[in-house]
Amino acid sequence: MRNVKHMFGWPQVALALLLVFVVVSAIAGNYYPEDAAEDEAQYGYSGDWKQLQKKRKEILRKIPNDPTVLINVTYDLMPGTPQLTALGRKATKALVRGLLDNAGDEVRSLCVSVLSEIRDPASAPALVEALGDRSYSVRIGAVWGLGNLADPKYGSALMARVNDPEESQYVKQAAISAMGNIGYTRAIPKLEQLVTRKKNSPLAWDALQALWHMRNRADRDDLVDVFLHVLKKGKSGAGLAVDYLGALKADEADEVLAAYYVGKDENMKNRIILAMGKIGSSDAKKFLGKVMKTTQVARHLNNAAIQLSRLGERKAVMSILLKLLKGRKAYMRINAAFALGEVGTGDSRAAGGLIEALQDQNDYVRSEAAVALGRLKAVSATDALKKLADSDNPFTQLDAVVALNRIDYERHRQLILDKLITPYKNKPKYRRIYERGIRFLAEKQDKEALPYLLDYLRSTDSSRYPQSLELLREYGKELTTQFVPSLNYLAHTCSYGCFSELLRTLRSWKLSSATTGLLERLFHSYYSSDKTLIYFTLGKIGDEATGKALARLKEKGRTIKLYQLFALANLGDKEALNDLVGVLVTGILDHKRDAAFLLGALDIRDADARLAKLMKTDDPFTAVAAASALLTQGNKEAFEFLYKTMREGVPIVADEAERALLVSKMDDIEQFLKKTLRQEKNVVAKKRLEEIIYRRAPKEFR
Repeated sequence: MRNVKHMFGWPQVALALLLVFVVVSAIAGNYYPEDAAEDEAQYGYSGDWKQLQKKRKEILRKIPNDPTVLINVTYDLMPGTPQLTALGRKATKALVRGLLDNAGDEVRSLCVSVLSEIRDPASAPALVEALGDRSYSVRIGAVWGLGNLADPKYGSALMARVNDPEESQYVKQAAISAMGNIGYTRAIPKLEQLVTRKKNSPLAWDALQALWHMRNRADRDDLVDVFLHVLKKGKSGAGLAVDYLGALKADEADEVLAAYYVGKDENMKNRIILAMGKIGSSDAKKFLGKVMKTTQVARHLNNAAIQLSRLGERKAVMSILLKLLKGRKAYMRINAAFALGEVGTGDSRAAGGLIEALQDQNDYVRSEAAVALGRLKAVSATDALKKLADSDNPFTQLDAVVALNRIDYERHRQLILDKLITPYKNKPKYRRIYERGIRFLAEKQDKEALPYLLDYLRSTDSSRYPQSLELLREYGKELTTQFVPSLNYLAHTCSYGCFSELLRTLRSWKLSSATTGLLERLFHSYYSSDKTLIYFTLGKIGDEATGKALARLKEKGRTIKLYQLFALANLGDKEALNDLVGVLVTGILDHKRDAAFLLGALDIRDADARLAKLMKTDDPFTAVAAASALLTQGNKEAFEFLYKTMREGVPIVADEAERALLVSKMDDIEQFLKKTLRQEKNVVAKKRLEEIIYRRAPKEFR
């Protein structure tokens, strides 16, 4: 080797090395010079980025009209996933041909992933065929695609993947989840076997979740037996089993849950406490009482106390907490005081015990007792709290003053000014006290708080903006003339929570004078989160001129376009309204959800008749989205449709209906849910309703 340079010279050595590099690169990438020539001849692409982008756009343009366009395309020329999914079902035929006839694994994988998002039933035969693809990523995509179609008839094809000994574990896991999504009940024995077999199966977790998804189609007692087996045998998925048993109110699980509690970590114990509270049997009550007497963890004590009180054991709860309030350990006295504030309303013993605790030597105990008395609005504690308001500890003093004002604001309002605001105005060390005083006044919409709130907004510390704006919003537009000149400044400088709160304030006041500043920020904004908020707000506060300005903007992001359509539709653009409704039919699921939210938020109701018609369409996800949009308007038919879908529908669609009921802002949905609960006879459906009500208004300190 040392004589190479003498044999060939440096130019020849360099050329040889270059040739070696080219050959190795070509072999590694399976790419040869003739491929480059072929690509250049077929696509006119020779490595130039602009040319590449041009060709991608050309292919994207052809997809809706030319089913063969993806057969011979290479991966580098494939349009991006967002662009393909934006085409919706217009792309199905071309994607199917690409999936079945393209030789490139990456191209087929991209085609199947987009088909999975589009959820077009016409793609089903191709997806079934793709279950036998050589690429496991294509097979996974096909599995998810079939699961997303919400049709149990594809269950046998998915089951074949699970039973195939040569199949990848990842594909099997996806197939199990998909069978749960489509409610393939013939798979239940297999899923139960995977969970309960002696040797732990890597598929057990997925099987457990699939069984839960099919709970509206499975036998309730069989499910309980499987979940109990997981706990008894220490199988994978114990946390899920605990949650599921609680949601089913499985009183058969009392003994097993109590035994499983011993020695577990703090989070698992808390899950068991919450599950026992939902079960509510006599044994569950005994368990919760024992937890209260023995736990050292604040949230365990609080949750057990709340659950027991809700189950009618308030007297026993009071006795335990009052005993703990006099115990040796300060942290338990603090925990007990907090819990009494949660469950002691209307009980004179709770107030009496907390008043005594105001004499505790520990400042934290006294503070927590004061907070609890304020929450209980205990008038009998007034004199004791007044004494505590003169405490040497300014933070204990803070809690006492706030408690007094919760009990009787008109009588004790001046204490906030004298003890919390005036003494600490220019003392950064006690900023929390100063701000808490202002917040309390603002929560009461006290006019004297306005100058302080406006002062916050002039401050250079923008971290205080969101809270200040939230409180300021409640005063109403007529009280904020001093604030208006700052709008354009804030529209440019606010970020994150501040900006979101600012726009909520503007929408609340319907302050049209803010449109100029918001339009300017929209023109210069690069952040999609900012743009969606601005479009939503301008649609609520803008006018015809605003609509014309927004119509001239060319947005690229699909979600941003949806919000732009909302703004235009709410400002009177009929075509935009039609396009927004059209998304419910053609869009992917995420876009259907966004469109449903936006249609429900419209001030005009021009689309309601079409939404009612779409609610009866054969496409289940479109129907659920349309019902979600109507639900916001208090539409009883929409509620009944969503509830029936949740109760009887294919699991993946039932989950979507449940989500709509869970997040809906409909004014009287609580009444609808509770009335339906009283009438429901099916055990599983009843428990599902109770869970929605529970999750909509959680009261536990979790």
